[in-house]
Amino acid sequence: MPGSSGSAGGVTTWRGDESTASPGAPPPPGGGGAPPAAGPPIPRRGAAPPAEPLEPGTDVDVTLAYAGTPDTGSFPAGFARVGWQPDDAGGWFSMAEPDGTSTWVPSNDHPSDKATWSFTLDTPTDWTGVANGRLVSRERAGDRIEWRWELDRPIPSYTVVVAVGDYRLEERTGPDGLRIVDAIATGAPAHLDEVAARQDEVIEYFTSRFGPYPFEDAGVLVVDAELSVALETATRPLFDRYGLEWALAHEIAHQWYGDSVTPTTFEHLWLNEGFATYADWLYEDERGTTPLDDDIIFSGGGSGGGGAITDPDEARTFAETIYTGGATALHALRRRVGDDAFFDLLARWADEHRYANADTNDLLALAEEVTGQDLDGWRRDWLDAPDRPDHP
Repeated sequence: MPGSSGSAGGVTTWRGDESTASPGAPPPPGGGGAPPAAGPPIPRRGAAPPAEPLEPGTDVDVTLAYAGTPDTGSFPAGFARVGWQPDDAGGWFSMAEPDGTSTWVPSNDHPSDKATWSFTLDTPTDWTGVANGRLVSRERAGDRIEWRWELDRPIPSYTVVVAVGDYRLEERTGPDGLRIVDAIATGAPAHLDEVAARQDEVIEYFTSRFGPYPFEDAGVLVVDAELSVALETATRPLFDRYGLEWALAHEIAHQWYGDSVTPTTFEHLWLNEGFATYADWLYEDERGTTPLDDDIIFSGGGSGGGGAITDPDEARTFAETIYTGGATALHALRRRVGDDAFFDLLARWADEHRYANADTNDLLALAEEVTGQDLDGWRRDWLDAPDRPDHP
């Protein structure tokens, strides 16, 4: 990434310089960083073995020193870049899912490897540094500001976010004392403050359905860019200048399903996207915007094309099947087991696997425990079959 950086035991430090991230500077070929300075190639990896053999189960502090110019990769659906990249106003931000975090900080980009995070962002005084979790300090030293953010709940690396640039930080208290900090690019449309204020009602509604909000902090991050995608970055979902209006509820739902309860592998990605899509439908129905039945009809019902919901290729390409197909499968389950058992299942799923990993087999086992029913037929018809029923 621009400037120098380092990591120590899950602590990430970034130093940005206006000379390497100047307003309007184009990214290098492939995007994601300032043009690299001439110099010797940077070794990709190196390790110093411990002085003494490590016993299994031993806690170890590891310091990783690294530097370089990050490059971006392609989002599997093909319409965005992942990794460290410039916005349209001279700032920089990260797009993580599915494997963008490892392009700018040493990390194991696998959903099962969850960790707590601490970030130190060193910026010019006219910039703001934003990350996951809570802003615990901001200290000015000359023409620099050091921003420190901490998140003490374990999250997968694909939900990590960092942004530096021209942002307004709006702080307030949300439902049940929740600390909300919105970071909105100053170049974003002014009415987005009103849209961001809807977080309270979304969180309150989802809490009534899914149980307590899983983190102590919330908010949104709106970057000055056009991405055509939003991301469920933990505690502070990432939106472009247009995405907040259409994706707010979906990304907040991911705080329960994806960020807190995380799939063991991306093969089970429908547990994120199907759940968040269905949660969005529930919220729009509750709000009176779009009736739930209309969402199911508009989505094509269960047979909206593509392969089976549990087909790894559908997850690998972030196909629509895992979104609307997964949501429709959940509605089919709801109709089969009844509202009481269904919503009990959603709350217990969020509670019993909080801050952990789980897969489709775990969901089926819990669903059968909650309902007392054999649900192999539901899984066969709605998850494993490429030709699902037309409607629940």
